[in-house]
Amino acid sequence: MNKNETNTPSATEMLVSNMIPSTTYFDSRFETMQNQNEDLREQIGGMKKDTDRRFSEVDRRFTEMNTDMDRRFTEMNTDMDRRFTEMNTDMDRRFNEVDRRFNETHSIIEKIIMTFVNSFEI
Repeated sequence: MNKNETNTPSATEMLVSNMIPSTTYFDSRFETMQNQNEDLREQIGGMKKDTDRRFSEVDRRFTEMNTDMDRRFTEMNTDMDRRFTEMNTDMDRRFNEVDRRFNETHSIIEKIIMTFVNSFEI
């Protein structure tokens, strides 16, 4: 062996000097990782339940909004139908009034014409 060369320690020397971790170290690290994985799974499960609950709440609110909008449109259609019926009835009444007045005016004009024609027959 040369003076400049260093001795490489044996596996036993490295284990004793803690250069190579022991199996208990790996076991404890694996157990820690296993616990962290279990915690993450539980948190993900809780998050899934919370997300499902929130989506159910949103679905319920959309259903309520849809029902409310349907009810409002039905009420609005009923009100509009009533208004159009009233407007139609009112227009019919006004047109009948105009027709009646026109007939009265027409009969008056006919009487005037007849009077005028009769006045020339003498």
